[in-house]
Order: sequence, then structure tokens, then C-alpha cells
Amino acid sequence: MQILSAEALLLLFLIAITLVIIFVKDMLAVMVIYCAFSFCAMVLYIFSGAPDVAFTEAVIGVISTLYFVISLKTTDRMAHPFRRSEKGVLLLGTIVLITVTVLFALLVHQLPVIGDPDSPPNTHISDFYIGNAYAYTHAPNLVTAVLADFRGFDTMWETTVMFLAGMSVFAILSNREEGQWSAAIYTKDERFDGIEIRMIMAMIIPVIMVFAVYVLMHGEISLGGGFQAGALLAMAYILFCTFGNPARYHLKFTPHVTIALAAAGVLIYGTAGILPMFFGGKFLEYARLPFGGKTAAQLHATGILIIEIGVTLAVMATIITILNAILIRNELTQRMLRQKKKTGRKEHGSA
Repeated sequence: MQILSAEALLLLFLIAITLVIIFVKDMLAVMVIYCAFSFCAMVLYIFSGAPDVAFTEAVIGVISTLYFVISLKTTDRMAHPFRRSEKGVLLLGTIVLITVTVLFALLVHQLPVIGDPDSPPNTHISDFYIGNAYAYTHAPNLVTAVLADFRGFDTMWETTVMFLAGMSVFAILSNREEGQWSAAIYTKDERFDGIEIRMIMAMIIPVIMVFAVYVLMHGEISLGGGFQAGALLAMAYILFCTFGNPARYHLKFTPHVTIALAAAGVLIYGTAGILPMFFGGKFLEYARLPFGGKTAAQLHATGILIIEIGVTLAVMATIITILNAILIRNELTQRMLRQKKKTGRKEHGSA
């Protein structure tokens, strides 16, 4: 496998950033360094000829960093030393990581050279996709033809897995009995104030939302699609929650609403696949959709748009659900700390 000099430098930089993250004790500094890691990964994807993946990495990198910043509110900024019981697990994890890294370094040279026309993928699968994608799918974008048609069933289950993962995170972080959602969780302490920041966000957030709609509508013929559009819409909402005041504007994406939206997104995708089966077609055969008076290419474009809308809803709602879970956990932690301080003062007063 041939590695370009620029790619090698980026890989070394990623390794260096990883080591710095391991040893730095300041959690806020770790978050800033993590942004650099995400940026380097994005550039590496671009060098590898995967701009759509780089696009996703850029958006998800911002969202995950915002998650970390919000979560830092209820944790200590400085990391604590490992306890004796944790050092064994840390040592085991280090051994496994080193073993996997060595095995990868020994076997990576057996991978085909990037762009090698004689490699197995380029002599079999790639030739079929390139030669028949448009005839079979009527999609002008080869990536869309693969993800939404040839691998449409896999993409549907990937969306489902993402939805289930988000619901699992919400179930772990939130507490059903005590963690009742309220707009009060978007308190002033959770936000970053400043007239300059508010003015900048007032200009940036609408642009992000418009760009998200553009990415959704043009995903079939250009970079982007439902996942990127959903992540962009969720990022706009997270920025609004972080720098704005949703409670003031009655913008309430409660967990019940976001979970229902995420489930609806998966349902929309599944419906677009099942519906052609009632009209003599196969699962996800968009040309059999019951929209009369359209050509096969137009029906295919309509089907792609339907499933992209479903993916957008599922991604956006899942990300916002995780945000709500983090905020609920923050509120519960603060409530427990206040109760603990109150109890301590009472005990000190009685003593």
C-alpha cells in the first residue's frame, strides 16, 4: 500500500495528538486538542479521495466537541490519577492497543496500492458500478447509486443502528423518575453569553440551516445527503442551545419529540423500501413507486429524496436526543450536589 508523504505526516500528527490527549490532565485542553485531531482526520480523508466522509467528519467533530464542553460543566476540569483498581484495566488496554498497532503495521503493506487498476476491487466491483450504475439506478452521482440503491438495505440498517445507539445513550444518561425534561435545563449557566457571540451566532445559524437544506436537496447529484444534512441541522440547534436561549423562544425539542422524530425517520426510510413491493417491484425499487406520470429517472430521484429525508430526521433527532440526555444528566448532577451541600450545612449546624 503506497502512502503519500502528506498522508504520512498527517498520520504521524494524529499519533502525536493521541499521545498528547492521553497524558494531558486538563480536560478543556483535551477538548481543544481533540478538535485538532478531528481536523487532521478530515484532511486525511480529503487526501484519500473521500470528500463526502471529510464533510461528515467536519460536522461530527464540531458536534462532539460541543458535547464535551457541555459535559465538562458537571465534571472536574483536571483529571484525577488512576486508582489502583483501574491501573490493571489501563495496562490491559495498552497491551491490546500496542498488539493491534503492531499487527496492522506488519500487514498494511499487503493492501493494494491506492488507485491500482489491477487491484481486486478495481477489476471486479468498481468496473460493474462505473459501467452500470446509471443504467440500473438512474442516479447521476455514483456514490448515491451505491449507498442508496446497491447498498440501500445496508444504509437503512445503518440508520436504524444509529437510532438505537442514540436511544441507548439517552437511556443511560437520563433518569426516568427524576430527570423530567424542562426548558429550565437550558439555563444561563449552560450558555456562553456576550453580545458579540450572540450577533455572530445570529448570522451563522441561519446559514447553517440553509446549507443543510441545500445538502439534502442536492445530495443525489453532489456531495452530502441525509446524514450530513441531519448533522448540520442538529449542529445549528446545539449552537442555538449553547449560545442562545431556547426557553425564551419556546423552542422545546423534548426527548419525547426527538425520539418520535428519529423513529419517524427510520419509518420513512423503511416505507420507501416496502411501498414498491405492493406495486410489483422489489424492496427499494424506486421505479415502482406509486407516483404516476413520471419516468424511471424521476421516480428514482423522488425515492432517493424520500429516504434522504428519513435519514435527515433520524440523524438530527438522534443527535438532539443525546444533547437532551447530557443536559438532563447535568441538571441531575447539579441537583445532587446542591442537596449534598445543603445536607452538609445542616449537619455542621446541628453539630
